[in-house]
Amino acid sequence: MKMPSKYISYNDSVVFKFPIFLEKLKDNDMMVMELYKKVRTTVDNMDEFIDVLTCLYSLNAIELKEGILHYVKKD
Repeated sequence: MKMPSKYISYNDSVVFKFPIFLEKLKDNDMMVMELYKKVRTTVDNMDEFIDVLTCLYSLNAIELKEGILHYVKKD
């Protein structure tokens, strides 16, 4: 997982991609592969895509219910 450090710039890290993923999910819930098709030009490979999803899920920014990804709204 590419996290920002003195060797990996913020723009090259998975953290940089969080807003891109969240923006896609903000208005529409979608299946994982549907999201991948929308963001595949912004990720280097499937591993990085999974890393971003894992981080967002761990931060409770997204959730997965019955195979559908949902944006978690914060109050």
